[in-house]
Amino acid sequence: MLAGTACSHASRTVDGAKGPRIVAVAEAEYSGPSGDALETACRNWRLSDRDVARFFELSERYEESPYSAFYQVPCSISGRIEAEGKAWEFVIDGGGTAIWSHENETRYFGCSAQACESLVLMPTDLMNPE
Repeated sequence: MLAGTACSHASRTVDGAKGPRIVAVAEAEYSGPSGDALETACRNWRLSDRDVARFFELSERYEESPYSAFYQVPCSISGRIEAEGKAWEFVIDGGGTAIWSHENETRYFGCSAQACESLVLMPTDLMNPE
């Protein structure tokens, strides 16, 4: 269970009964040190349109970044998505967090569902030391 305000503001739906439409998905981008083991993993990480849609279906939405409950991985996949009549830019981090941006609006997501493990590079354990 997440601690703090992030948990109390989470919701399971991304776009109500109608799901978002994935417009574009780019290849993964690595931003860590050269030669790190994650560099190869990032280069091989791929998400299809269907994978991106599934990630957001499984994700919880947060009022603020759920940063402290997920691993921060120097690899991300970005793209465009249409939802609620708006075109959003999205970024999915290899650790299971994501952001949607549209003009001055930002939405935060985190995917801790077991089904997300196959969609990210480093699934969360919600920072549980056990």
